[in-house]
Amino acid sequence: VSASKIRKAQDRMKTSRPYARVMRQVIGHLAQANSDYGKGQDLGSFVTNGPVVELYARDAQYVDGDRVRVFLNGKIIQTDVYLQGNYTPILVKLENGFNTIEIEALNQGSSGPNTAAFSVFDDSGKLVTSSEWNLLTGARATMIVVKN
Repeated sequence: VSASKIRKAQDRMKTSRPYARVMRQVIGHLAQANSDYGKGQDLGSFVTNGPVVELYARDAQYVDGDRVRVFLNGKIIQTDVYLQGNYTPILVKLENGFNTIEIEALNQGSSGPNTAAFSVFDDSGKLVTSSEWNLLTGARATMIVVKN
């Protein structure tokens, strides 16, 4: 093997080092991912007198293709919501009594976990609750809304 070929191979190795460092960081981050993200998340409970609540959700970190599905009392009310940088409104029509709202992570975008910020407003526009979630694919964030 000629010395020039060895030098070219060494040069290519040197130019790939920054990429290798980034790859090691990403892989290390994924390896240390919090296993609690797969268990779901309790978003709390609250009481309202109104017929609806408005759920606003957005990607809480890097907009990377996170998608969610929304359930009310076990029935799908939004099949596939793409989380963007701006809040996406989701109108939830409540039944009398207890209402279970679940948000299921359909994926983790290009950078897991599925991250979202959300706010819930009552029918008068008053902020009832807000929080963030970090979920693995298939995990659900759950809140209970009691309609009087």
